[in-house]
Amino acid sequence: MSEDEPDENGKDEKVTFPGPFGSEVTVTLPPADSLRGILLRQQAEAVASAPKIDWEAERKKERAARLEKLAALEHEQWCYWTRNLVSSGRIPDWLVAKWRPNWVPYGELSEELKEHDRIWARRALAIMEER
Repeated sequence: MSEDEPDENGKDEKVTFPGPFGSEVTVTLPPADSLRGILLRQQAEAVASAPKIDWEAERKKERAARLEKLAALEHEQWCYWTRNLVSSGRIPDWLVAKWRPNWVPYGELSEELKEHDRIWARRALAIMEER
């Protein structure tokens, strides 16, 4: 935080401190010897020294979480669809035997099988992110 010269009335001071996204914020504060001036300076210093947030990293984390939720939903849909097909009695036993071990919650799947669901989740996410 850096202090510039007082303004024309000789009491208030312009104070500059780091702002968001690499910018600077300049505010006019009351005299440093007033209670209000002391409190406002403390707040400005707290803001300036607060941890910086990497918004790009946060967006990536949120997107990854959405992708996993969509993949879990896709797996749930696949389980519902395959069970309904099996209940129709028209699916061969060898295919039922192949599908049945995968009728588990998404979290219990191997990474390889989760990736099959993520493929479809990525397609859905891409549509949702279109502008």
